[in-house]
Amino acid sequence: MSDFNNLINFLNPYRGQNGSRRREEYQFIRIDNDFINENQDLKSNNLTKVIRYKDDRPFNNTFSEIITELPLYVSTANKSLTYFFQKDFNGRTKYVSIEDLIKGETIEENFLELDDSAFIAIRITTEETLFYNEEQNSVYLLNVVLREVVISVRKTLEYNPKELGGLSSGVYYVDYTNAKGYRNSFIDRTLGKIITEISEEDLNKRHVNLTLNPKPGKLYRFPDFTIDKNQVTVYYDYDMIENDDNEVDPLKEDYAIKLKFRDPEGFLGFMVEVYFLNGVSILNTTEGCGNRKSDFSIKYIKLIQFLLKRSKNDITKKLAYLYYVPQEIFEKKFRGLNFGEEYLWQLVQETAEEAITNFKTNKEDIVLKLLEAIKLNQDDEYNVDKKKNDLFLEELLKRRTKDKGSLLYKLTKKIDGEQFIKFIDFVWQIWKNSSYAVTEETKNKKVKISETSPVLLDYRTNKILGFYTDNAEITWKDEQNQLDITVRVKSGEKEVLKPRSNFDDGKVTFEDTGETRIIDVFEHIDYQYHPFSPISFVNSENPQFLLQDEETTNAAKTILPAFVLFANNEKAFWENVFTSLEYTLDVVTTISGVANILKAGRLLRVLKKGKTVFYKTTQGVKAAAEFTDGVVEVTSGTVNALLKLTGAEDTELGKLAAKYLFYLEMASLAGGISASLERKLKNTATELIDNPKFEESLDDLVKKGKLDRVDKNDIINDIITVSEKTRNIGKFTIKNEGIISIAKFNKIAKRIKKEHGVDMFLIDKNNEQWKELFKKWQKKSLDGLWVDQPLISKNYGIPLDGPALYLFRGIGVKGFDKGFFDITSYTVQHELFHMKMWLRIKELFPNNFLKIFHEIPDEIHETYVLSEFIKTRKFTKWDETDILDDLNAFNRNFKKNKTLNEFEFFDLESYLKKI
Repeated sequence: MSDFNNLINFLNPYRGQNGSRRREEYQFIRIDNDFINENQDLKSNNLTKVIRYKDDRPFNNTFSEIITELPLYVSTANKSLTYFFQKDFNGRTKYVSIEDLIKGETIEENFLELDDSAFIAIRITTEETLFYNEEQNSVYLLNVVLREVVISVRKTLEYNPKELGGLSSGVYYVDYTNAKGYRNSFIDRTLGKIITEISEEDLNKRHVNLTLNPKPGKLYRFPDFTIDKNQVTVYYDYDMIENDDNEVDPLKEDYAIKLKFRDPEGFLGFMVEVYFLNGVSILNTTEGCGNRKSDFSIKYIKLIQFLLKRSKNDITKKLAYLYYVPQEIFEKKFRGLNFGEEYLWQLVQETAEEAITNFKTNKEDIVLKLLEAIKLNQDDEYNVDKKKNDLFLEELLKRRTKDKGSLLYKLTKKIDGEQFIKFIDFVWQIWKNSSYAVTEETKNKKVKISETSPVLLDYRTNKILGFYTDNAEITWKDEQNQLDITVRVKSGEKEVLKPRSNFDDGKVTFEDTGETRIIDVFEHIDYQYHPFSPISFVNSENPQFLLQDEETTNAAKTILPAFVLFANNEKAFWENVFTSLEYTLDVVTTISGVANILKAGRLLRVLKKGKTVFYKTTQGVKAAAEFTDGVVEVTSGTVNALLKLTGAEDTELGKLAAKYLFYLEMASLAGGISASLERKLKNTATELIDNPKFEESLDDLVKKGKLDRVDKNDIINDIITVSEKTRNIGKFTIKNEGIISIAKFNKIAKRIKKEHGVDMFLIDKNNEQWKELFKKWQKKSLDGLWVDQPLISKNYGIPLDGPALYLFRGIGVKGFDKGFFDITSYTVQHELFHMKMWLRIKELFPNNFLKIFHEIPDEIHETYVLSEFIKTRKFTKWDETDILDDLNAFNRNFKKNKTLNEFEFFDLESYLKKI
């Protein structure tokens, strides 16, 4: 049976060109005083913005992209901002002006040591880009957002069961991220079972029985569904009006598509994949579909009501159902769902009675979602209402668990891992705009500011060799809403004798030398703070504070609530435990090798007690091992294959495989990974993938019968997943971003030229070099061209350079269609795969690669391209409809009738050996 994802892609009601129902909006946001005063909040209405839409040309000559990895800082010393970029040279921090950076003058002598007391760091995410406006001498941040919803013209789904990639009626397992954080992928299924986090029951929840009516026709975009006991049945019906041109009679057919889900979670995951991830709003009850969408929304809401009511005594099940619910449903207009503030607070309170972890049901994620829902329910998603912020914080202290613990204390103690930082930051952001944050003694009406609870606290931290230290002891007296903080501070110096120590006959004696030395004198000062009391400390004295406030990283001081100091100590303690374990593990593996790591019994006992020594993250690798007599026996197919590669221990590849296995074993000890271990695991996975002998060695195992080709592909996919090379897998694959901007195209072209010596030309009306080619293209418009050497184009009759890729953008004619055609990620990727094939043949046959390349039939060239799309679609997320379009074109051009599965195992080198 074919991939069920074909059906999920088909049912997306807004699928179409690039699979999107919204248009991207380019927001150029000027980094000026307003930007700084609004705390760099991109959503603020007070910012200067230049907005252009995706279907317009987003850039013009006034904006030039700033290509650098250096962090941006602005100086606020004068009325107008000045821009600098920072770089460290041998431990000395220096800055270069934006003018020099734009000119490319970035050698060390252009960097200066400056007084940076008035400098502010500008936060830039990986999705954002900096641009320079020369006319204004200003820097802009390019932010891409989704413009207002554009309703699709199509009111129906054009259904033909023969166009679903070979999908047929039968049993399938739906691929969605479940409430435990797992998808239905090979690595998730295998490793999730090994660490007992998922079971056969979880697989059964994905079970769906699909029935396809063989008659083509037009369907309503939104289905009807019913629930009977635990089964949810979904019906996609033929449209009663739109089928005049089809043979089907809607009145005589019960349905076109029927899906019977064994468990409500399977249905809820299906809803997420088909609708909510594609931008469908449950609040919008029309969406161009009349009553059909309204019925769909209401039925969904009633189903959630029913499931929550049925699970009233099972908080884990309620949280699991809420994991799939879109956040917008918590808005006030859905009070009929009992999603008022009180109901949400009760859910958080119920959850706090139990352990809050992301092991099995991801309770940490869901609790944070509920807290965010309370702010959404307050109509204060961005924490701007001070009174509502006060009420929120008061509820965290007022609400108590059965053992009298406050929600603030319980959540701070119980939430671990990635969400620990997010939770602290979430409360902090609310606190910063509350009455508790007032630092003036006479104006703060919420907490007492006095000599025993001053705003300015001499709190210091340090980090040496990975270990954190500070000068405070902190005790949280939760019942009294009080934190006792004792700080050790230097009060002076004194002169003391400097004796000489002697060791004789097992005894230590001291001898007076007459010398003296100066030592520091310390005293301990006791303070008492309310958990939300404001505290300030000087950043320059505390470079290693763990929970740095991004908005004030380079300000003179940071203001924070007192409970954050307690949270800081909690995190520092477990960071220290983990650091000590890393040192221990290095020693153990040096002495005993990877296979005997678990013989360190004391280490295992420490790990079992650890709270956040190895915590699971949403992107973390879930791995485990079965042990016998302390020796690791990993049962994952991927790991077993890697064990075979470690046979040549003296080779670089063997050492890499052993290293990767070691980090997997470390993760297996507690079912998750720390940030440090996660980074090491990803880096090692990346090294494996980039090692040219890795895939060759797997091929050797296939030839020897020790591995089959399917497992080989799964292994490569698994390790690519771990390395998270989703944006640029290897050297030839790009991220699927739909239509590619000119700036993005230029980045890709620059990389391809640098790494492979191949030009990438953007051919449009502004390209003077290729204006004749553009004119000819407008009359006969191809998506793109791969040219392997200088030649006269068969299609356009003019000389072309090579090797080069030609991509086209502008008004043209394709078949019977005339209009504006843009460059898509898929088109670029298609041509890059042609280039990849050429480069591989060039590598294998350096003396006559052109002759061999040209002798290969066009059918094989296109087979190779399709096979590469099939092999990479798991981690590049190509739209299935684009791949199917390529498949249809292939079958039409070469008079074939192939399915996608037939391309998956095409191997270029095996083909080359045959010829």
